[in-house]
Amino acid sequence: MTHRAVAHYLKAVDALGSDAANAVVAKMRNMPIHDFFAGRGFVRADGRMVHDMYLVEVKKPEESRYDWD
Repeated sequence: MTHRAVAHYLKAVDALGSDAANAVVAKMRNMPIHDFFAGRGFVRADGRMVHDMYLVEVKKPEESRYDWD
């Protein structure tokens, strides 16, 4: 388990004031995730975390016209 998963679990426990498993899982799914690595994210109904990612496309050298391109 990663640090961010544990931190999210502990935030849910703190928000509920309880460590009842079903209630904590439901709270984790309702709470947004904000951290350094994931940015903005959330836990889906199947338990997987989804977060924003960047997609970068790089030109091939033969597609460049200038040195800075």
